Amino acid sequence: EHKHLLSFDNDDFWRAVNSNCLDISVLDWCKLFADKKGEYYWKNIVTDAVSFKADLLLHLGLDEEAFNRQVNSIREYRDKWVAHWDLNRKPIAPALEVAKKAVWFYQPYISKHELVGLAWDIDSGYKHCEREANAVYRTAASEPAL
Repeated sequence: EHKHLLSFDNDDFWRAVNSNCLDISVLDWCKLFADKKGEYYWKNIVTDAVSFKADLLLHLGLDEEAFNRQVNSIREYRDKWVAHWDLNRKPIAPALEVAKKAVWFYQPYISKHELVGLAWDIDSGYKHCEREANAVYRTAASEPAL
């Protein structure tokens, strides 16, 4: 009897892969939107911070307070679970819908206003990565484990 790579015998591996993807996404997102002293924080990149912030909030459909709650939620996950492991807390993955939408605003804005020539379509790049992940998953589902 062959066990596939997606079998319960390998569930620790797939859990780790999923968690690692979430964690690196949170770390990178915080570089852009949560680390005010960081080199890549949006205010250190954009020329017109007032316009960027207003356009970002409009794009997200949030006011500044609601956006700050999202930032704090993701920063807390990073601080309590990625950078340091707080044993007294139950892990809760942050909601990432706003985070994704913020990145989908950030990348074309930076390409257009700040780093001209960096024009690649974020949707196309995301879909490419999604196709790669689906191919790996399909392969794992069809091949026996070593």
